[in-house]
Formats: sequence, C-alpha cells, structure tokens
Amino acid sequence: MSFPLLSPAEAASIVSHDMTVGFSGFTPAGSPKAVPGALAEKALAEHAAGRPFKIGVVTGASTGASLDGALAKADAMKFRTPYMGNADLRKAINSGKVEYFDMHLSQLQQTLRSGALGDIDVAVIE
Repeated sequence: MSFPLLSPAEAASIVSHDMTVGFSGFTPAGSPKAVPGALAEKALAEHAAGRPFKIGVVTGASTGASLDGALAKADAMKFRTPYMGNADLRKAINSGKVEYFDMHLSQLQQTLRSGALGDIDVAVIE
C-alpha cells in the first residue's frame, strides 16, 4: 500500500474536529514538527471563526514543544495519552482543558488494540 506525501497544510486539512490522531516518533528529537504546527494554525483559524477544533492525541512517548506545546497553546487537544512532559500541556491538563490518560508506555499497544481509546482516525508519520 502506498501513501501520498503531503505538505503540512495538506495533512492538516485532512484532520477534523473530534478526530483521534496518532503521531509517530519517540521523544522530542523524533516527534513530528511541521504537521503539528499546521494543525495548531488550523485550530486557531477555526476558533477565530467560532468553530470548535480539538483532537485526541496518541503518541509512542513524550514529544515536546513542537507537538504537545504547539497544540496546547492553540487549545487544539481534547485528550492526550500515554505520556507527556511539556509545561504548556501540563497547564492545560491541570486546568481541565485537556483530558489526560497516563499509562505506562508498554500498555499503549494493548489498550489501542482493545478499543478502549476508540479508533485512530489519522496517523501522522513525519
């Protein structure tokens, strides 16, 4: 199966409010950088137009400012799992703006396969 290469804006255009997005990478060095920024811009534009835009975010581990920070600052996350270590996201979680499900990284695959987190609608592999 072949998947097209998309620009960050094209990739962000596929993502809709209330989707769950799986992001590739592991730690800030390996996590996506361009697409989360485009999603944050999309969220800000949607919010300015009076429309909701929040997504669920699932990753393999921590990501950093380019993903967790950008989406938290744009108020674009409805939930996050399994792990995070970003100050902006921590503030959003502690204030109740983002739901957070903390689990051991080794539990993520089994939890996803069981359906407990719902379906992954889109995967961003950057």
